[in-house]
Amino acid sequence: MLEGLQRHPEMIARVVPADGLFTWLSRTFTPPAGWLAWTLRAEQDPLLVGPGESCPAEGVIEALFVRSAAVECVIEDTALRSADGHSFSGRLRLQVRVVAEPAELAAFRKTVLGANTMLTRTDLQRYLQWPGRAFLAAFAAGRDAQALLQPFDPADLRRAVDQRLGAACLAGGLCLEDPVRVEFESEAFLDHQRREQELARRRSEMDARAQIQQALAAAQSQRLAHLIAMLEQMREASRQHGERTLMELLAAFSPAERGQMYSALWHLSPSPRRTRWISAVSGAELLLFDPGDLKQPARRHRLPNVLGPLRSVNTDARSPAGGTVLVGAATGVFVVEVETGRVLRTLRAGPLAKAVRGGVNSAAAGANWIIGSHSELGVLGWPAEGDDEAEARPMLAEPTRGAQTVRCALAAGETAWVAI
Repeated sequence: MLEGLQRHPEMIARVVPADGLFTWLSRTFTPPAGWLAWTLRAEQDPLLVGPGESCPAEGVIEALFVRSAAVECVIEDTALRSADGHSFSGRLRLQVRVVAEPAELAAFRKTVLGANTMLTRTDLQRYLQWPGRAFLAAFAAGRDAQALLQPFDPADLRRAVDQRLGAACLAGGLCLEDPVRVEFESEAFLDHQRREQELARRRSEMDARAQIQQALAAAQSQRLAHLIAMLEQMREASRQHGERTLMELLAAFSPAERGQMYSALWHLSPSPRRTRWISAVSGAELLLFDPGDLKQPARRHRLPNVLGPLRSVNTDARSPAGGTVLVGAATGVFVVEVETGRVLRTLRAGPLAKAVRGGVNSAAAGANWIIGSHSELGVLGWPAEGDDEAEARPMLAEPTRGAQTVRCALAAGETAWVAI
């Protein structure tokens, strides 16, 4: 019976009755190495038997064997939350020993062992689990996520553990030995840190890019001021020497110097044109996006479903003046007022012998004609001025069968340039 104590490394305590301790030939027992025994005797006080000591059989009813060395208990909780709201898992590692005193052994037998005759490491961890988890929850809730991932002061940690587990250990005849260790982990917080680091890196890159742009702008401004000063000097020289014009003075520069001057002046001259809308079509809607915010359309114009699904949207040189766009559909073109979405003209392809699967890929307007290119019907034309509804005139002798994308534009002389 006693030999089995050493064969089970997870066993912490075992109650052995008298008939398992003595035989007719052997009337004493000695606790195995690393174990001590607390024997209950009839009409006598309990006897504490240390390692290497012998206990006679006289009056012995049973013996409680306990390990004399501390054992490690691990208590875990995966549902912790830090003071700043991050999810954590925690692990508390304790070195627990049964106190080798008669009163403490009696408390251990009554409180921890109870009606059982054997106690393992798992059973002891179960006894300490509730106060251990209470410690982990309180310890995590009192610190932010960054502090939970840093090393803790051993003295502070030991005081906090004693406050939460001291009562349970005292009631069960147990004591805690150093070291006491606690570990916290949070994959969610590590992901949060990685995202913060990535945002910080991007902000740093944006700041660096802004500084470079500011430096370039300052350099360009200085260069422009230098060029303007040079031009003023050249004008003054031209006025003082009437026989030489400004162009003649510019001709005195080398081609490379003239190129640098023209390039700098070109790039530093602000463009008077500004993009008002970025347009697209989807289903039966014309979508207008603000160039500064492309996440969602600033305006939506729903067009009549008389020409089939929309396929394209085009502007040309006439569009800014008229405030219009040409919206290509499956069987024609709409002339649409951009700001209001009102359809000014509906231009149909005309009677169709069969259903078409494509649509008008591109359109352009000139002084006399509006041209639309269709991947199945070819290039179609409508008078630039006329009724609100009109049918097309074919502009090519043969349709552009099999063309996937057809681009067209109008020159001043009303010549249609078609790329198939």
